[in-house]
Amino acid sequence: MKKLITIGTCFAALFAALLPPASAWEPGDGEFNIRHDPNEGTTVLDIAEVWTHYGPHRTLFGVKSWYHFRSGDLRIPTTSRGKSFYDFRIDTYGSHRIDRTIAFFKYSRGARDRLWCEVDTWNGGNRGWHPAVKEPRAIYCAVRTNRLKIEKTPRFFVWAVDRSSYEDRAPDGDTSRYVGL
Repeated sequence: MKKLITIGTCFAALFAALLPPASAWEPGDGEFNIRHDPNEGTTVLDIAEVWTHYGPHRTLFGVKSWYHFRSGDLRIPTTSRGKSFYDFRIDTYGSHRIDRTIAFFKYSRGARDRLWCEVDTWNGGNRGWHPAVKEPRAIYCAVRTNRLKIEKTPRFFVWAVDRSSYEDRAPDGDTSRYVGL
C-alpha cells in the first residue's frame, strides 16, 4: 500500500510539472478561454477569471481569485468549520439543466491533505478525482475529456462559496452562463 501511495504521489508531481503555470496562460495565445469577472467583494475566493481549455484528451478548468488564498481556504463541503470551494456547474447535453459539476477543495485522501478537483454528475455519481494545482491566486486541474460526456456545446457557470457566508458567481446573474469550453 505504501508503494502505491508513493507511485500516486510521483504521478501527481509529474502531472503538476507538465502543466504550464497559470501566469503563462495569456488570452492571446488562442489555446485557453479566459473570462473576466468584476471584483465584487473582499473574500479571498472572489472570482477574477475563469479559464477553460477543451482538448481531445484533456479539458482544463481553472479559477483565478482577486486575492491570494491558501490551501486551507478551500474545504470540503462536509466539514463542520464551514464549506469553502469553487464549483464549475456544466450543462453538457444542451438541456439547460446542470448535469456535471467540477468542484475544487482540500480533502484528505490517504496519508496527506491534497487539493483536488472532483468530477460528479448532478445526481451524485462520481466520475473521478484529479489532483489540482494551486498558485497564490489561482487553482486549476486537467480532467479527462471522456469523463465529461459532452454531447452539445456546453454552457456553464462557476460558483464560489467562502465559509458559507459569501457567494460569488461568474458570470453574474441568476441565469447567465458561459458558452463553450
